[in-house]
Amino acid sequence: MPSPIAHGSMIAFSEQVLGEAPPRDLRGVFVWGMILFAALAPDFDIPINMLIDGGNAFGMHGAYSHSLVLAPVFGALFLGVIVLMWREARKTRVFALGTGLYAVHVLMDLFTMDSRGVSLFWPIFPERIACPIAVFVGVEHSEYWRIDQHLLTLVTEGLYAAAMFYLSRYLLRLRRGYRIYA
Repeated sequence: MPSPIAHGSMIAFSEQVLGEAPPRDLRGVFVWGMILFAALAPDFDIPINMLIDGGNAFGMHGAYSHSLVLAPVFGALFLGVIVLMWREARKTRVFALGTGLYAVHVLMDLFTMDSRGVSLFWPIFPERIACPIAVFVGVEHSEYWRIDQHLLTLVTEGLYAAAMFYLSRYLLRLRRGYRIYA
């Protein structure tokens, strides 16, 4: 599965989805924190698994929380929390952002090399689906001693994050009507 570097990089598109930047005060810090949480939310099955299964954090990782079916449910909860702090937010866009970040996380995990797959349509179809096409190298939790694997993950996800940042800035400049090649 990709690391928080790749998943977290997707928040770069938040301003485009929202149509505006969150407030530039303490409320904005909360909103940005929630946006980052939304990008990482499916991986919170790891601490839940530790509590339920007595320390086996990765036994069910990628199962019940990595479902596209749960994305709109998460989006609705995300909207409810964001509106508490940012009443003037565009509600449809906030819902779309929360749903989108959750769903993109699941899809990123689907496109990871040598993955066990994800339960894409849990609870309707609980089987894991693995994709033969790999975009991400992913983090190898079971082979924690493989420094080469971790370095490869850091480099590829760092490049991915940089590309997402620059693409988001480019799109933001386009939306604002700035000359791109000035």
